[in-house]
Amino acid sequence: MSAFLKKLFKPKWKSSNAITRKEYISTLNPSAEEDNKILLDLARNDADNQVRRAAINKIDSINILLSLYQEPSDLIKPAVKDRLEGLAKSNALPIYELITDEALLTELILNSENAEQYLGALVKLSSTALQSIAINAKLNQLRLSAVELVVDEEPLVIIEKQAKAKDKKVYQLAKSKLKEIKASKKQLAETKEKQETVVKSLEIHANSETVKLYSAKLTSLLDAWNELGECTDSQLRQRFEASKQACSIKSEHFKQAQEEAVLAQQKIAQQIEERIETLNTLDQTIERFKQAPIESASDLPALDAIIKTQETRWLEATKGCSVEKTGQTRYQQLMRDLKHFLKSAQFFISNKDQFSALENTESTVDNSDSTTDLNKIKAFINDVDWPNEFPSPPLLKQLSKAAGSITDKRKQNSQDTAKLQQQIEEQLTLLDKDLSSRALKQSSQRFKELNHQLQGADKAVVSQYTGKLQLLGKQLDELRDWHGYAVTPKQTELCEQVERLAEQHLAPQIKADKIKELQDEWKKLGGSSDQKMWMRFKAGCDAAYAPCREYFEEQKALKRSNVEKRKTICQQVSDFVAQNDWENTDWKAVEKINRAAREEWKACYPVEFKENKAVQKSFNELLAKLDQYLDDERSRNKQLKQSIVEKTQALITHEPLSEAIEGAKALQSEWQKIGITLHKDDRNLWKDYRAACDEIFKRRDAANESKQQAINEAVAQAEALCEEAENISANDELTSSKTLTELRQRFKAIPPLPKKDHERLSHKLEEIISAIKSEQVKQNAEKESALWLETNRITKLIRNAAEGLQSGDTLDNMSALTDEINDLDQLIKLNNILLTTWNGLKDETSKALSSVSSDEAKKLCIQCEIAAELDSPPDDQKLRMELQVARLSQGINSQQETSNKKDELEKYLAEWFQLCLIPKEVRTNLETRIDHVLAKLTH
Repeated sequence: MSAFLKKLFKPKWKSSNAITRKEYISTLNPSAEEDNKILLDLARNDADNQVRRAAINKIDSINILLSLYQEPSDLIKPAVKDRLEGLAKSNALPIYELITDEALLTELILNSENAEQYLGALVKLSSTALQSIAINAKLNQLRLSAVELVVDEEPLVIIEKQAKAKDKKVYQLAKSKLKEIKASKKQLAETKEKQETVVKSLEIHANSETVKLYSAKLTSLLDAWNELGECTDSQLRQRFEASKQACSIKSEHFKQAQEEAVLAQQKIAQQIEERIETLNTLDQTIERFKQAPIESASDLPALDAIIKTQETRWLEATKGCSVEKTGQTRYQQLMRDLKHFLKSAQFFISNKDQFSALENTESTVDNSDSTTDLNKIKAFINDVDWPNEFPSPPLLKQLSKAAGSITDKRKQNSQDTAKLQQQIEEQLTLLDKDLSSRALKQSSQRFKELNHQLQGADKAVVSQYTGKLQLLGKQLDELRDWHGYAVTPKQTELCEQVERLAEQHLAPQIKADKIKELQDEWKKLGGSSDQKMWMRFKAGCDAAYAPCREYFEEQKALKRSNVEKRKTICQQVSDFVAQNDWENTDWKAVEKINRAAREEWKACYPVEFKENKAVQKSFNELLAKLDQYLDDERSRNKQLKQSIVEKTQALITHEPLSEAIEGAKALQSEWQKIGITLHKDDRNLWKDYRAACDEIFKRRDAANESKQQAINEAVAQAEALCEEAENISANDELTSSKTLTELRQRFKAIPPLPKKDHERLSHKLEEIISAIKSEQVKQNAEKESALWLETNRITKLIRNAAEGLQSGDTLDNMSALTDEINDLDQLIKLNNILLTTWNGLKDETSKALSSVSSDEAKKLCIQCEIAAELDSPPDDQKLRMELQVARLSQGINSQQETSNKKDELEKYLAEWFQLCLIPKEVRTNLETRIDHVLAKLTH
């Protein structure tokens, strides 16, 4: 009876009817544990394929589906794969984002019928997985994409071999990538060879003589190095930096020496210029006093100052240098003449008052015996000793004339006294006016004419105007002083300014304005009585204005040219508007043409206004037509985008979500195809469209929140691992290779990270690991260097002991050395060398110690120097050449790799340290040379 009841109440999911089982599946809840077990049982064991698929489609746990896919049965794999793809699509995620197991993901890719679903997954796979996909994937697109991502040579070789008979495209692609890798390796090797050549050239350059082109060659070598890119060989880079520094120091010293030589040449040139200027100043001073006789005592201090300043100037200009004989002779002659003139003028002016009664009078000639003693006049003339090169003062001329022909009568002045007085009055009035306006040139000329008129006047007339004329003479002297000490320096300054202006590179308009300002200032100073000064100022103005004249001519030509260019632009726009097919046109190109035409039009400036007026009007009309076409097109496109905005807003509440997202993407594609619109309209419409899309994708973001949480946890794990690696790096000396490998494995075990985070954190971890390894390498190198130096020290002690034994000493007296040797680490290679040497010494104590010959020791030392690339002393060059020839004959060339050279050097050093007894006459020298070899090896 119980069996009957059991059969009667048999669960529907165990019904023999497949339709009943399938209908029952729809009532099950996969979240309930019991229902989930039923679904798994049906998925695994049900005989009907439709029931199995219905049960699988009901399961929503990705982990359960993945475990089902990995089960041996091939019957359920297609349904599981379809269910996984459906879940991925509903979450807007690629299917590979749901799978963390690489082997499972690889299997799915191998059997996939849809390449698009898995192309993004390839970047996450290892080289081994990519190799398998490239060879065995069903789809050609997946195989080719996998090959594209393989970068290592070994898997590419396997892919090429396996695909040769199966897939021609994969084979060709793998072969091409292998060819690129080989080419890259070849290029790297060639680059390294070129870098080695540059470094050798730089080393030779560092030891070469510093010549004129030394810096230029250094720059050329450095440019050649920079063009080769980054150097990956640290030792080669160190050699480069050392040679570069040595060359830079020599170049800098040479540059400083050149600069000092240039400064010395400049100083010599400046001294020559100063001497020329001194001679010119003396010439000008002499010429001045030859043209205008000295008139008062006020001129003497200025002359005295000129003589003293030019003496000092000449001394400075001749200090520390040789002076040409002609220049020195000329200077001495000029200075002699000026000093003679000053001395004569000083004596004449200080003593002329005793003869003032003779000045400007007729009585001197008429009756000189009654006014002045003839002998006294002659004595005065002799004491004055006036130089012949300079014009004599009027009084001195009168005295000379009186002394020479004292009885001669002067001609009677026939000029009418009244008329003379009238002329003198007019001249005095004009002179007073000229003095008031500070017109030096006119005042000097009128004063001179007045003196000339009074010379022939009666004594009464002379005495009538003497006082006023003396007063005006003092005013004229004051004007000369003012002009000499105020106007002349200002005029000189104006000359210097206009000369500097000629050398300055200013805008022509600015320079022209400045020239005008300087000319106005010159006029305000009342011009110059010095013709040389005026000619200097005029020449400076002409030189400064020369480039301005060219500029203004060029401006006129430019304006005419720009008008012609605008006419051309106008014609081109007109042709475009008339000939363009406005029904089928590239509107973006039209916009570009519109902008370009306006920009080119603006660039054609400046222009002649009158000539440009008609052209401008025509251009404006053409642009108006062009703008109308563009505005019509923008209006049409605005309506199209408005329609898209309305459709997108309708999708905000659309179900299902996947259709809303696809619809939004399709509308976005339509948006991008629409042509030009006004920037303001486009910005407003895009804002509404973007807001609608954001609302749609907010719904998707909610579904992705759980995924993001998992990603955040994975990122946190990776960052914690990096932090752990940083803590380990603080004690990198104790870090083993196994620990570093475990760090990499643990990083790979972390759930998949976003590409950017994966690159960042994996790069960070690799940098830490590389830093640890680099530090370990550095520490090992330092230990090895210390060991070489210690071996060298102890070897010297052993040799000292050997020499002591040879002199009669015993090992019992060397207990300290014995203890030090016994404490050596037996496992270290270099210490084994020392032990071998020491044991050899002890074995020799019972018999005469054997010694290597001087030649043998020298040969071994030279071999060490050759391997270390160090020079040998000149005396050993012949022996060194013989050894190098022997090396070449044995097939050892000079182009060995650095590592081979180092091994060779260590081999010869080991042999050197095994030498127990070296002849005393060469030992010290050879050991010093070996010290230099070790210095290079350990640095």
